Amino acid sequence: MGNKELKSASFLKGILNFTWVMFVFLIATSIYINVTSGDNMNFIALQIVLLLTFAFFMLSIIMNLRRIILSVLNKNPFIDQNVVRFRRIGYNTLILAIAGAIMNGQSNTGTKIIHIKPIFSLNPELLLTIIFGVLALVLAEVFRMALEIKNENDLTI
Repeated sequence: MGNKELKSASFLKGILNFTWVMFVFLIATSIYINVTSGDNMNFIALQIVLLLTFAFFMLSIIMNLRRIILSVLNKNPFIDQNVVRFRRIGYNTLILAIAGAIMNGQSNTGTKIIHIKPIFSLNPELLLTIIFGVLALVLAEVFRMALEIKNENDLTI
């Protein structure tokens, strides 16, 4: 891997680090705004639980991406852990998309691709999220196959 590729991976690592910090700041700010809003405490508690659940899945995605980038920087991307990481990213992304489609079920605003009121509503952003989740699962399989080929080549040498 050349110097240009290492710079690119380092840049992506920097973006993920910045995203991590900004996301944690935004979650903390959202929790503070919810707590000080003066709404019903049950409603506030529900909002905070949903927000923390969303944060868990998003931070898991960011951390797995960061670990994949670190393996690229270490010049060892084809490892079992990256296959697992891509799968986690794919499943977490799909879970977030499905949850978003269910939560948008009662919304009457925006463009809808599929709208089964009040149960389910799929908008273009959620469809794109589903596509990214499937892409991560495909990448997991590509990495698994590349790892098998790498292991076979290591045995023949």
